Amino acid sequence: MRLLDNKWSFTQLCLANGIAVPKTVYIRNNGLLSLDMIADMLPVIVKPAVGFGQRSIVILTTHEDVRAFQQSVSHPYPCVVQEIVDGEDWALGAFAIAGDVTQWVTWKCPAQLEATGAAYGVSRFQATQFTLHEPLIAMGRKIIAATRFTGVINFDARLTSTGQMIIFEANPRFFNRMLAARMCGVNVVAAGLPGMAKARTTLEQCEYYPWQEMFRVRGWRLLRTGHWKWQHLRADLAEMLHDPLPPFVRKLTREETKL
Repeated sequence: MRLLDNKWSFTQLCLANGIAVPKTVYIRNNGLLSLDMIADMLPVIVKPAVGFGQRSIVILTTHEDVRAFQQSVSHPYPCVVQEIVDGEDWALGAFAIAGDVTQWVTWKCPAQLEATGAAYGVSRFQATQFTLHEPLIAMGRKIIAATRFTGVINFDARLTSTGQMIIFEANPRFFNRMLAARMCGVNVVAAGLPGMAKARTTLEQCEYYPWQEMFRVRGWRLLRTGHWKWQHLRADLAEMLHDPLPPFVRKLTREETKL
């Protein structure tokens, strides 16, 4: 789990197993980053080697950006510096036992970074279009088998304009679209419980929208056209009414708008 959670060791794992990753440089702290190390990679994205939720991510576009970042005291811990790859954002969520993947879902993501370099909030995770992507699943299976991983895991990836899928990082923990996958029929938590061996394994095509869409014109349009299933809305509302604390806390703490 520690190997998968560390972005630098994960990159080395992928390279050792023939999995495509972006060009990546490791630094022990921001003061050790030099322009010579990444001159041919700009623009780049800097991430803590161990982190989550888009926290402390920085975009460096120019030589001046690199010099200013080096002279700051913003990242006094290990980081990875990766080239920015253009393309569609994709993700794979899976449940595995001793390296064998038993449940999996893949989906397209909204753009993970705005033009300003700001990260997105929780609300950007809600609407989901699940689409089966076999090459991404095969890459995830290979990584999970190599580590004999057990548990829930998520992979962030990008499909380039040339059709190449590149994996950026792994998140060996519960992921944001677990609720969406469960509402559509794949429950990666129940899959790990006794007596659930016959649980549904994957989703070929499914669209999920949160109950908040009821208050938007777009939501009613999606319901009328059948893109948003009434049974999904009923299940989502029933769950929210059964346990209203999570949405209440998110609203109270403004988690949905925080970066």
